[in-house]
Amino acid sequence: VSIEQPERPAIPAPVAPPPFYLFTSFRGEGGGGLYLSLSRDGFRWTSLTQSRPFVSSEQLDTDLVRDPVIAHGPEGVFHLVYTCGGGPSLGYA
Repeated sequence: VSIEQPERPAIPAPVAPPPFYLFTSFRGEGGGGLYLSLSRDGFRWTSLTQSRPFVSSEQLDTDLVRDPVIAHGPEGVFHLVYTCGGGPSLGYA
């Protein structure tokens, strides 16, 4: 004896969130801190912090934050590296 099962509707595959781009920057001479902007297309950017620093120079314990880079490490953690101070020194957070 076989019992027919009702046909089930196909379950749609999960939809991945749309990609986005994260842009790191500094303002002026770099004394303000780290600024972040977000874009879905790489052409139109929106400040994530209403034009205030995401992290201030004081929070990073330096006078300058220039050339910031955020990298995704192999352990799944994001790392911030930036030029700081008056000489050839790097900061890491």
